[in-house]
Amino acid sequence: MLTALAVVAGSVSLFGVAAAPAVADSSTQLPVSSFGDIVVDGVHDRVFISDPGGGSIVVTDYDGTVVKHITAEDGATGATVTVVK
Repeated sequence: MLTALAVVAGSVSLFGVAAAPAVADSSTQLPVSSFGDIVVDGVHDRVFISDPGGGSIVVTDYDGTVVKHITAEDGATGATVTVVK
């Protein structure tokens, strides 16, 4: 009797919850060889990713689209954003 009750209870919990909708892979390959820091500029809706190994900083929008690739920044780490109004 207890086994049958456990099976019924387990079945209810398996089928009683709606499955979450599938989500597509929305990753973006960035032109970096390493990772140092990430800084978000909420005023201009930009994300700065430092690449100390590659000597660069990649700037993306909030969707991950690269809007600028700053090169010749050897050992780029310790990033901060200062917004001047």
